[in-house]
Amino acid sequence: MSLPIELAEFLGSKDPSELYNSIRTASGDEWLGFCFWSLHEVEESLDKRAEWDVDDRFIPFYGDWHNLFCLNGSTISYEVVEIDDDRNVVRKWKSFSTFKESLFWRDAESVNDPDIIAGESWLDFQLITKRTHRTALGKHFVVRDPIYGR
Repeated sequence: MSLPIELAEFLGSKDPSELYNSIRTASGDEWLGFCFWSLHEVEESLDKRAEWDVDDRFIPFYGDWHNLFCLNGSTISYEVVEIDDDRNVVRKWKSFSTFKESLFWRDAESVNDPDIIAGESWLDFQLITKRTHRTALGKHFVVRDPIYGR
């Protein structure tokens, strides 16, 4: 199966994970916790679909194999679907271009949880910073502790 040109262009140019870290959905804005896959990873994923109980008409391109964004190869407009671990379709975008329009970059927000009282917490909020980067083991988002470097 050859990959649709829209997906190849999206993944083949600049790394989309450096451009988009959030998605706008009907239920609100959500962080994207993983990196978009490379073209090579998408091509390899086609052989893993049966192992992960993913329908053959779906072309996975993002996720951890439990929750995935996939192109629906059986639709003319290449509908994008999000499937959960039970392989239920959770969300749909009518085309790949509609999906791309829902992506955006959002800067990290400060820790402002009303359930945490800074004066009563053992956490030092001034020392905690969130950064996203790639590890030596592959593409993963991590929380970096500036004191211990972990």
